[in-house]
Amino acid sequence: MGYNEQMILCRQYATQAWCKRNTSNIEMHNVLCEEFAKILHYQIYEESHLGTVTTRELLAELTARIEVSGELDYKTVGEDLESDDYLREETER
Repeated sequence: MGYNEQMILCRQYATQAWCKRNTSNIEMHNVLCEEFAKILHYQIYEESHLGTVTTRELLAELTARIEVSGELDYKTVGEDLESDDYLREETER
């Protein structure tokens, strides 16, 4: 779903505010409705929602945040195996 389709949906949600029992007598203001739609678009499609992601996506996001902050210090198996020193240590045992 592209931006235009997303905004159409957000506009539909925003117009519902004028369809409720206590607001149906208020004339809809198009500019205000468009601003509501933009706020909804940001909240639904642009802001990060970690509560709705898979475990893999959550771990990837958290790992990326920690790596960017410089607080993650680890080595993968591939990094250790690329070193000949690692292989020598294993054969000497």
